[in-house]
Amino acid sequence: MNHQNVAEGLSEALRDISDSVAESEQAVRLTNYDDMHNAISSLYANVFQFLASAMKWYQASARKKIFDSLTENFSDSLQGQVSKIQDTCNKIRRKGISKTQVEIRRISISGQETLEEQRKQGVSLESIQQKMDALGKSVNVNLRGNTQAWLHEEDDDSPKHHFSGK
Repeated sequence: MNHQNVAEGLSEALRDISDSVAESEQAVRLTNYDDMHNAISSLYANVFQFLASAMKWYQASARKKIFDSLTENFSDSLQGQVSKIQDTCNKIRRKGISKTQVEIRRISISGQETLEEQRKQGVSLESIQQKMDALGKSVNVNLRGNTQAWLHEEDDDSPKHHFSGK
């Protein structure tokens, strides 16, 4: 293994890390729980350890780089760190999926309970929809009426909806 192989290994490792982090990003966005924050903290720590190792190698003497390229210790170390980062990202995705499934189940149960309460009270979905439609029409009529009144308001000396540039 030579310097070019090490550089290619670093490049591939960075790409793998970037891909893994991007894949777990949605889980992070959808869930906001303490255990998710702990997993993200662990991910950051693993990424920083990887970057510190890469910088340490980059700043090492030529002799050290040659030795590392011959023994392949550096490459093995990088791969171990990348695997650790990928494992953490997988853990984040699994937690995100699990939390989302729990939330979906909670919403489903709540919806079922609400429908059952509505049935017990003799309220149908159609009647709720009709009431919502009537309410929406009423709001639209009121808004249109208020807008028309505001637009066609006669100019008098009262400062109702007029703004001064002062």
